[in-house]
Amino acid sequence: TGARIVGKAAALLKREGGKYALATQCIGGGQGIATVLEAA
Repeated sequence: TGARIVGKAAALLKREGGKYALATQCIGGGQGIATVLEAA
């Protein structure tokens, strides 16, 4: 599901014409990760 979340964030970034998008994912064991996307 992490890839789906990042893909959705990228699609929304393009559709809305934004500059940045942030996607967060839980990776189990109490860990997590955040991905910042920047529009080109």
